[in-house]
Amino acid sequence: MSQVFKYEDLDDYNLNKPDVLMVLKPWIDVGRVGTRVLRHLKKELEANNLTSMNNPGVFYDYTIYRPRTYFENSKRIFRKPETRMSLIKRPGHTNDLILMELLEPHSNSEELIDAILDMAKRYDIASYTMIGGMYDMVPHTRPLVVSSIVSNKNMLDDLKEFNVRESDYEGPTSITLLVQEKLREKGIDTRTFVVHLPQYLEINEDFSGQARLMEIICKLYNLPTDLVDKQKGIDQYADSELYFNDYDEIDNLIEMLEQNYDKTYGSNETVSAELSPDIEQFLKDIGESL
Repeated sequence: MSQVFKYEDLDDYNLNKPDVLMVLKPWIDVGRVGTRVLRHLKKELEANNLTSMNNPGVFYDYTIYRPRTYFENSKRIFRKPETRMSLIKRPGHTNDLILMELLEPHSNSEELIDAILDMAKRYDIASYTMIGGMYDMVPHTRPLVVSSIVSNKNMLDDLKEFNVRESDYEGPTSITLLVQEKLREKGIDTRTFVVHLPQYLEINEDFSGQARLMEIICKLYNLPTDLVDKQKGIDQYADSELYFNDYDEIDNLIEMLEQNYDKTYGSNETVSAELSPDIEQFLKDIGESL
């Protein structure tokens, strides 16, 4: 058994085939949407700590992920960067819920992957779901789209109302996605949901992205829909408009992105609208600043 994680004494909890909901930080957590969803669930559903790490420095470079110091009840606290898990006990439901904030490792990745797989075996998990956000050339004036990779494609039919589309992405990825591959081999259901956020806004904490992911999570796990706060995101995007209403360049960009969005997502056919050289350069400049 792996010694990477220290487990809390939960003998009295009688865990019931928990679902795992995780966010991979910082690689695919643009707008902190995944982190915000997990922390909102932890607060509202009264999560308990499940694990910490014995020696996180084995996996993480502390000059890249900096330790933090802060005050709590007038006492100074020192906190190391690490992967953490918490548990939400759900009486009356088929499955409990484990929330995992997975910090992407700098070294010894396979050992961390094995430790997560050990956790999955230890608690006999029912499913493993990753959520996150990415910047894309999409307008803030249209419903946010979510890319998905699922082992059970029938699930996508139940999520169409939330603009969930099957992803055809190929390219660089994270070594930690091996966890999902190994779990699928064992017959465990795996899912990935990544919400596409407007690149030109560059919002540190995107409430609309959080709300979109929360809609999906509430549907998947039969959670109360009042956990979803759409209005906060609507207000945030409206406030953002005040900063660029007087810039014709951005207005033209948004109009072009709306046309591209409508052609791409308004039907089953994928069509890309051509962007002018000025707008292409504008987007490139934004991307280099991220």
